[in-house]
Amino acid sequence: MSNYQHPQQGYPHQAPPARSGSGRCCLFGCLGCLGVVVLGAIIGGILVYFFGRIWIADLMKPVLVEAIKESGLPEDEQEVLIEQAEAVADGFRNGEISFEQLGGIMEEIAEGPLAPMFAVESFKNNNIARSGLPDAERQAANRIAERMQRGLSDRQVDPAEALNPLQSLSEQNVVTDEDIRQVIDQWKGVVETRGIPDEPYDVDFGEAIREAVERGKK
Repeated sequence: MSNYQHPQQGYPHQAPPARSGSGRCCLFGCLGCLGVVVLGAIIGGILVYFFGRIWIADLMKPVLVEAIKESGLPEDEQEVLIEQAEAVADGFRNGEISFEQLGGIMEEIAEGPLAPMFAVESFKNNNIARSGLPDAERQAANRIAERMQRGLSDRQVDPAEALNPLQSLSEQNVVTDEDIRQVIDQWKGVVETRGIPDEPYDVDFGEAIREAVERGKK
């Protein structure tokens, strides 16, 4: 649990329209899949013993690919991430990646900044982009999300501060514009308190996953 304290700062908005277009929050669609893989890494020693590497790799690959496809990332970035995910699965399948290295990779992805950055990106693409927010407000919301990703990448923001505001949305069938505003309000309080620069920030997820894989293999 984070020990950070941050003020609740307002985010200018209009009265919330009744919307269903932004759909369900993707937190568990994306991170939930990653969580399944991490769990697999934890119990994988037993599963590998009984079922072998091929079975585990063949189970792991579609879970990772589905998580990536649900992210809302551009297709070219999805292709890079899927390539990396398949490389890890195939490397484990062929014995080029050990069980210990696989556990390290999954831990690096789940406990480092990559997973919450991925969740923020999914929220941008699947909720903010599809919302009924006015253009100016949508742009401001995207900037707050980008600042959150930068803070996560620089380790100035605790992952829980990015993920906790999304938790309440994870079981909702519909995410309204007001729900989106509440998330942005909380993120804004965090990035303002941390002094995260108010400027564009673009995450290269292909490079980020490559670096996470290499760190996890060491």
